[in-house]
Amino acid sequence: MKWLKNRFVVVGFLALIVFLGLAGIRFSGGLQMMELSVYDRLLALKADSEVSSPIVIIKETEADLKRFGFPVNDGYYAEALEKLLAAGVTVAGVDIISRSARCARL
Repeated sequence: MKWLKNRFVVVGFLALIVFLGLAGIRFSGGLQMMELSVYDRLLALKADSEVSSPIVIIKETEADLKRFGFPVNDGYYAEALEKLLAAGVTVAGVDIISRSARCARL
């Protein structure tokens, strides 16, 4: 066994065995809890303490629909979004029933 005398071949072979073993454990889900724990800790370190509540939900009520009518004019949504963006909001989403969706049901 001449190849066993060459250190580079032995170290390379052992490294391949270790790599394949760890890859097998990882792909079978054996390391998932450890990976998620490390990920959670990294996110906690990255978290900004200045933000009091990262998510704010604003919804329409029946009183809003009576006041503005249904469907609500898109100008009101545009004005609200402009005010939110001026306040420093980085992401804003709108989930509404639009006129086109209403017409499609009729």
